[in-house]
Amino acid sequence: MKLSELIKKLESLKEKHGDNELRFTVRDYYSRYGEDMITTLRAGENTGLPSDWEGVATHGGQTTIQFHLTENSEGKKPKITFRKQ
Repeated sequence: MKLSELIKKLESLKEKHGDNELRFTVRDYYSRYGEDMITTLRAGENTGLPSDWEGVATHGGQTTIQFHLTENSEGKKPKITFRKQ
């Protein structure tokens, strides 16, 4: 997906539902509900350290925004596994 496409989709959501907080989740085939994800994305918002470009990497015409799963309510650390069916 291009950045311009994402911006257009987000603007459409904002127009229809208002300027809501965004919540990102991830789930797999075995999950009934998604697990919360967070990002440390900073994209030129401020200057100084740690960095005003954090949580994002661009290389070879492709940009990646990094997400991390949050700890669950029991304090367990998340683990992404791949299952072969």
